Amino acid sequence: MEIKLPNINRVFTEPKYNCNMCQDIGYTFIVNNGYQAAQKCECQIQKENIKKIERSGLQELIKKCTFENFDIKEDYQKHMLCMAKEFIEQKEYPFFYIGGQVGCGKTHICTALSVHYLNKRYSVAYKVYDKIIRNLKANVNDTSLYNKIMYKLQNTEVLYIDDLFKTGNNEKPTDADIRHIFNLINQRYISKKITILSAERNIDEIIGIDEGLGSRIKQMCGPYCIAIRNEKGRNWRLK
Repeated sequence: MEIKLPNINRVFTEPKYNCNMCQDIGYTFIVNNGYQAAQKCECQIQKENIKKIERSGLQELIKKCTFENFDIKEDYQKHMLCMAKEFIEQKEYPFFYIGGQVGCGKTHICTALSVHYLNKRYSVAYKVYDKIIRNLKANVNDTSLYNKIMYKLQNTEVLYIDDLFKTGNNEKPTDADIRHIFNLINQRYISKKITILSAERNIDEIIGIDEGLGSRIKQMCGPYCIAIRNEKGRNWRLK
């Protein structure tokens, strides 16, 4: 008796991978001095960079605030851009400070600096001064949590603080606020970690609020301490 087998057409396809370089393993292999060694695949590096951007808090600003699209209309803006580009090429001074005129591009320049370090695979954190203070003061009675928050701020590779000492009606910060920020900045001063600061107050005003804090910032900035005079027509947000 003849047995007829069903006609089965098998279709063989190559497996599909998200990354053809490592076939989703996460590593590629190279030969080094006769030995095979594993190295992290570019797809993993890209994933890590995306996570760093998400953790940094810069998602909203990262695309529109670059060196390339900083619009230069006046000499002071050219100076800001030149100093920022010079800053990333040197290692002597770890702090960068821009203070003064509202809406002149301070946040744009400081964000562009932060993006540069993200692209160099540094861990970067963007924090607004007011939110730092509120978070620290809300947890001041929980020593463990307070120290955890402070430790992260003190030790992230690159920290950008926006609107330093910005208060309602331009009032002087409280002694408690100054103490929190001093402890944060002083540790970064000691460890010489990259710190980017923008404010509506120039550095002399910061020194006037707290000489110990202001002088540390000024010392760590060296020539990268920029003051933009308040002048009519320099607030580009109103144009």
